[in-house]
Amino acid sequence: MQLRFLLLLLAVAASAAAQPPKVSLGLSAGYAGDDTPRRIKDSSGFTIGPRVDLSFTGHIELTVNLLYRRTGQSSDNFFFPADVNQLPPQASVFVGSISRGRSLELPVIGSYHFGSASRSWRPFLGAGFALRTQWGDTTSTLLRRGPDDQPRYDTFRGSIPNNVGAGVVTAAGVTLRQGRFVFVPEVRYTYWGERGPGSPRSQAHAMLSIRF
Repeated sequence: MQLRFLLLLLAVAASAAAQPPKVSLGLSAGYAGDDTPRRIKDSSGFTIGPRVDLSFTGHIELTVNLLYRRTGQSSDNFFFPADVNQLPPQASVFVGSISRGRSLELPVIGSYHFGSASRSWRPFLGAGFALRTQWGDTTSTLLRRGPDDQPRYDTFRGSIPNNVGAGVVTAAGVTLRQGRFVFVPEVRYTYWGERGPGSPRSQAHAMLSIRF
């Protein structure tokens, strides 16, 4: 895998040195899925952002995306007592927490497009790397027994420090040319070097892009 990725980068570099690339702009949108259990997930998974494509030859392209999406998780304690009087005086018990974050991802993908450039549709395979930064906030709730034996809920809020990470990306899709527009449905898989806040290491994207 690493050898193929290196060969693809060398091919892109050689093509860039041979002739100036053709540049096209576009917009990408899709859904980012991961292995976070649905019961604790607190994000829609929708992702959107601009893209730039550099075409060096009829077969080799370089794509750069800037993708934004929301991330987050929630957790609940289903075992706290229904009757606050079961708690010792002034004792507290965890009720639940929510973490909500934002993520900016920058995938850089070199791809090889099969078939003639004159065809209206062409499949492609790609590989590359991605950078991301994530930030957000958390809210936790505690239940305690007050002096008057009434329930009291205490809420604590905090911020999630900026998290910067990198990962490896693979991609597969098809380019569909319709007049001056090019539609690009594709699937991407990213394996991050480490987990982010509310975001695991394995991530799959189903995307549709429009290039102008």
